[in-house]
Amino acid sequence: MDLIYKNIKVLVIDDDPDDTSLLVEILKEYISDINIDVALDGLEATNILTDTINQHLSLPNIIFLDLNMPRKNGFEVLLELKNSINLKKIPIIIFTSSNSIHDVNICYEAGANCYIHKPSGYRELKKVILSIINFWFSVVKFPTQKR
Repeated sequence: MDLIYKNIKVLVIDDDPDDTSLLVEILKEYISDINIDVALDGLEATNILTDTINQHLSLPNIIFLDLNMPRKNGFEVLLELKNSINLKKIPIIIFTSSNSIHDVNICYEAGANCYIHKPSGYRELKKVILSIINFWFSVVKFPTQKR
């Protein structure tokens, strides 16, 4: 697979450690030059992104965002990111167990770049992640980020 990006940075926001570890494992298997930060809820994600901005570090190329999390849920995080001058251009993949059409509609209205229902089996998960990699890192051009 020919990736057009080097030094890929990803933020995974998900409170399920099993889902997170599988996602990270698959991403690292197929992208050698990747840096993955993990936040276990929306509040932790907000803190990571705020620290990144304050320290003038590279922002994530893309964010995987679960919806149902404690302290600050994915809907709140999505709205916050899309209303931030510094973060609104980062593509956000909603990656959730919710299959609700209401959730799908709300997320797109709030500015999500895509909505993916988490597959239940490892083989299906790997297939979906490979599709994401092929599209987002081999085809799509990312905007430059302002600080």
